[in-house]
Amino acid sequence: MKMLLMLIIINTIVSCHSNVQRQKRSELFHTIVQTYIEYRNSEREIIREENILTISANTSGNTEDAFGLDIAFVNPKLLYGVNYTKVYLIEGYRLIIDESLNNSEILKRSFKETKFENLN
Repeated sequence: MKMLLMLIIINTIVSCHSNVQRQKRSELFHTIVQTYIEYRNSEREIIREENILTISANTSGNTEDAFGLDIAFVNPKLLYGVNYTKVYLIEGYRLIIDESLNNSEILKRSFKETKFENLN
């Protein structure tokens, strides 16, 4: 009985730790994008209606469990062939996650979803 109770406690601790790590990663992506927006707007104001943010994540060949992020403002008129299924909103900017790269799935929990628009 004590062994079963110990296994349940250990399982609960590991599950909670995993959930906390996932939440921290989600907040990290959100913070990175907010910082990028602030940086770009410090140089020149990016017009929300005329531009969208694209973000994607790809694995790094050098380190296990590491990946790189690509973030950019793009005029929707120049957007062609980007693979996305949802549109998100951050600080008034529309954001799409390019799903063609192999790690972009991890970004979807970080942003508030809005109504879908075909921007291609």
